[in-house]
Amino acid sequence: MFFMIWQGINENLFTTKPEAAWITLIVGIIPVVLIFLFLKMKLITVIDQQGVGCRFTILQKSFKRFEKDDILSYEIRKYKPIQEYGGWGIRVSGGKKGTAYNVSGNMGLQLYMKNGKKFLIGTRQEVSLGRAMEKLMGKPGPE
Repeated sequence: MFFMIWQGINENLFTTKPEAAWITLIVGIIPVVLIFLFLKMKLITVIDQQGVGCRFTILQKSFKRFEKDDILSYEIRKYKPIQEYGGWGIRVSGGKKGTAYNVSGNMGLQLYMKNGKKFLIGTRQEVSLGRAMEKLMGKPGPE
């Protein structure tokens, strides 16, 4: 990327071929911007009296909500992000695994919904998340 920009400057593309120079500059800047946005992205999880919400900063403006009345059960569990969901991010796994919202790590809040769907929300604060879920649901998750 930096080589492309350096080459454009050294070959005077900005004066001899301005179109090629702008393309080189854009192709060089886009990866830097994407890496910056990726590093700034965070997964925010909120548990309140109505249910659970999560959202990725930068990608989502509003929270994905899981209403308390729609949650059948939950568990805080260790999972294998690559094997189970194909990595990190918003991952939709076809079949029995469900959807995952995760950034890093291998611990998460697994929600089992009354409609049969499953959602996993990654966390690094599994103990406090477990306490908040006990308070919300009025009972501990499955053993």
